[in-house]
Amino acid sequence: MTMTPSEAIAELKAQFAQLECENTDLHDRASDLLTENEKLVKENLELRLLLCSATVGSKGYYDDGEMQDNTVLPSIDFKRDSVEMIKNKMWRRVLDNAKQS
Repeated sequence: MTMTPSEAIAELKAQFAQLECENTDLHDRASDLLTENEKLVKENLELRLLLCSATVGSKGYYDDGEMQDNTVLPSIDFKRDSVEMIKNKMWRRVLDNAKQS
């Protein structure tokens, strides 16, 4: 079945409108995901600051947005260390402290 030029143009316009609608939906979803990611990054940073404050208090290094505890080895960088590294370093401190007792 052959389409007339005007039918082909109408079909292309319909396909374009559909793609444009799908693109808008994808753009909106991507925007929502970026917003959610920004919230998670901010929350992660706030939790790291709370953990640093609870761990070292006023003895921590907080200048220029840093969050470090260098009072005991191993030093903990609450801003850059992964959660796994922070956990391991904290356990290392507990075990070292237990050996000294």
